Amino acid sequence: MDPLSATLRELSGPRWQVWRGRPMVASTEFLFEKQFGAVRRLGEAAVVDVHDDAFLQNDALGVDMSPDQADAIKARMRLNRDGFRWLVAPSAAFADLVGLDPARVVVASNGSDTATVRPAPWPEVPAVAFISGAAPRRGIEELVEAVRLARRRVPDTRLHLWLAATGDDSKAYLDALTASVANEPWIEIGQTPYGDLGTALGRATVICIPTPAHAYWDSVAPVKLFDCLAAGRPIVTTPRPETAAIVRDREAGLVAGGDDAEALSAPLIELLENAERAQAMGANARAAAERVYDWRVIGERLADQLLARIG
Repeated sequence: MDPLSATLRELSGPRWQVWRGRPMVASTEFLFEKQFGAVRRLGEAAVVDVHDDAFLQNDALGVDMSPDQADAIKARMRLNRDGFRWLVAPSAAFADLVGLDPARVVVASNGSDTATVRPAPWPEVPAVAFISGAAPRRGIEELVEAVRLARRRVPDTRLHLWLAATGDDSKAYLDALTASVANEPWIEIGQTPYGDLGTALGRATVICIPTPAHAYWDSVAPVKLFDCLAAGRPIVTTPRPETAAIVRDREAGLVAGGDDAEALSAPLIELLENAERAQAMGANARAAAERVYDWRVIGERLADQLLARIG
């Protein structure tokens, strides 16, 4: 789900009846030219979800695109950003980075389905978990090395990598990673469906989000952060500003002093050696997910903001 999908649920209720006249259209993704033309004929292009930027994300991940692909994406982005009345962005920093008109931006963070992702019983064996698409430049190698370092202090620590292959290149990367750690049985690599995410993440004492430095990652807090909060485990993250601010403000974990394995291992060790503190931060994480970052809460909040602008 995304903020605008959650909001559309809210706007389908009685409050929607405040509108009269031409229908106002909201979209959770960028429309193509023919779709946009139909919207303009039938109503008003009111609000669109701008929760990503293909060029910045691809640059962060080292993914190339052909000139034709780039031109088509640019044209679609321009059509939607210029044509919709309001733009929903995940943060003010992201809106500024991608050049959105601040007068038309409504900020709504990513979130989690806390009814689906629920805390599991605290594990008996110390462990670190990470969930992501399988790709380089996501901090996976740094995390593996950080847990190697942490095991010098907490020898029984395990590492659970829940990694999804998202294409041929991703599958090749995942196969190579699996082969490279085959002689380290304390590392488990697998996949998990969203419905089982709470159980999978619940096998960990600490969940890590080792995102490398990049302007794109600095400007957004990824969806995985909010699912990790919902799982009721403390978070250790690299110092990406948006993610770090949530972890600090909610007292839901620790922020590493840097991006390398040694910097990442220090907060991991701190929580692995202090179960009481880890459990308290995990409880804070779950409370924040329920009260602030559940998709339903985000949807209600965004619906109020949009209806206020419309009214």
